[in-house]
Amino acid sequence: MAEIEFTLLDKEIDDFICGNSSIEKMVMNAYYQTILQHGYAYKFCTKSGLVLGYYMIRFEKVLIAKCEEAVNGCYDENLNNYYSIHIHFLAVDEKYQKHKIGTSVLNVLVKNIRNLAKIWPIRLITIDALKDKYSWYIKNGFLPFNEKDLENDSSVVCMYIDCLTDDNKKRMEKYFEERSV
Repeated sequence: MAEIEFTLLDKEIDDFICGNSSIEKMVMNAYYQTILQHGYAYKFCTKSGLVLGYYMIRFEKVLIAKCEEAVNGCYDENLNNYYSIHIHFLAVDEKYQKHKIGTSVLNVLVKNIRNLAKIWPIRLITIDALKDKYSWYIKNGFLPFNEKDLENDSSVVCMYIDCLTDDNKKRMEKYFEERSV
């Protein structure tokens, strides 16, 4: 696969088709949100400048109570939220789908966010995944906040990746071991 370049969105998008009208609308509105710094939208292209798609990330608070026990099992009762980098959308142009481009972009995003989580207090990577993409996100390391979301009428499932580093997991275990004696 050709190398993919990522560039912060620097103009409005006039036309984009990914096969999902709600995501297409998000892409069309992404430049305005980017200049307001509500989130940052990026285009991803080939080295020759062919636009393959777009994604947007932003910070979000996640209620700790919403998280499964593996994530919320040990938290300070005075803290109600974790902070996440939320992938607002990830969209590949319809012409270039089914070539592992989305997987490549998602892998880069997750790797970059995990690196940021080593220096910034980011606990989670979150996404409201389209239900028809649920198994793809599972395959790429995401977990559902609540599997019952698969049964409701919503078209999305709230999913996450926990960015807690191995060092911090060990520190947390030691912290609780010392307090239980």
